[in-house]
Amino acid sequence: MDFYSIFKIDVIAFLLIVLYLLSAIFFYFFLLRRERLLTREVAVTTCIAFFLPLSFFVLNQIFHFKSIPPDTHAYAAVIFDFKNFNAFTFGVMGYSILNYIPIKLCFGRPAVFVIFNIFYFQVAILYLFKAFKMYCGYNGEKTRTSVFIFLQILSVVYPVALMHTSSILRESMMLMVFSICIYFLVKFYCMRYKNYVLMLVFILFLFIIRPITGICMVLAYFVAYVDKKKLLTAKNFLKFGVLALILAFIGQEVILSLYNIDFSIEWIAQYRARSNSRFGIEGYNSLDWTSPLYYLKNLFLIVTQYILSPLPILVSKEVAFNKLIPLLDSVFIIVFLFLPIVMFRRKNFNRWMILFLLFIVVPAIMETNISGAYRHRMNGIFMLLPLAAYVFSLFKIKNIGR
Repeated sequence: MDFYSIFKIDVIAFLLIVLYLLSAIFFYFFLLRRERLLTREVAVTTCIAFFLPLSFFVLNQIFHFKSIPPDTHAYAAVIFDFKNFNAFTFGVMGYSILNYIPIKLCFGRPAVFVIFNIFYFQVAILYLFKAFKMYCGYNGEKTRTSVFIFLQILSVVYPVALMHTSSILRESMMLMVFSICIYFLVKFYCMRYKNYVLMLVFILFLFIIRPITGICMVLAYFVAYVDKKKLLTAKNFLKFGVLALILAFIGQEVILSLYNIDFSIEWIAQYRARSNSRFGIEGYNSLDWTSPLYYLKNLFLIVTQYILSPLPILVSKEVAFNKLIPLLDSVFIIVFLFLPIVMFRRKNFNRWMILFLLFIVVPAIMETNISGAYRHRMNGIFMLLPLAAYVFSLFKIKNIGR
């Protein structure tokens, strides 16, 4: 089936889209009111945040200026008939089960699911803001409503987020569960939150949707616990080293059972070599993986390419000019995220930046098709949005925020 025909909109699909869109906006206003965020300016930015991705989706169906990801067919097949969910990978199966009710509410029309993805993304923004506000309060920083407004603006013009929010892929739900986990993490660190069952449930959801991000979240909670309890002593460092080896072995066995992959330097070297030949100019240039020293050197290049893909760091320059939206995304990251954060760096945000690095470095190690990494790096880049929004809020703009 032609990818664009997957999203064919009939009368019923149109009516469902309108109904669910209005319901989603109304319910989101209710959430904003509970958080005391529902001002006139926030109402306007919220409407834009819902309508812009939907407009992008509709325009793309007409003009086809963005290619539809190949794995779209897997999610579309499940929406057409839920019985198809067990024909795909662990991630697609788990995501489908978690979305059983929304999928059923689409009545076999994949285009309708775009509304659920837009809503998921906006809930992600709200919980990320709540986490950031709590973190700022703990460190004596004030967070005004203007921060949320700028966060909404940055998130809606974040190119890769716009592209994937207006799709049926799992990134939006992944970011929603990710943000809720971050909220619980900050609450655990700053307020002695002890509802461990709820924490574990959402970490499990995150692991189901994207296993590598779930692993990173477990590491984040562990780092937060060690820092909170001030356990990083020489004696404890050895204990943690032994524990890390045990957990790494268990994690490797679990992942091997699901994906048949390993974590050794030799395996990664072979895997990258095969991927390089498979993806051609979109793959890595040749890298030396003969020793841990070379691995550390290559890690810096890999992480840089992972963050700024498709800029030609480890890939051919032809790749950058063949991927317009990812190229705009890398420019957005440099100009609107990195530069403001570096120029207005504050010591109080160091722990937040550690979280950012954790969710960037670990996944970067496992990336093979670097020019396609822009979709996978979203949760790490997501952590930079509230920091940049905070910087922009420092500028006095009349009638914005309180």
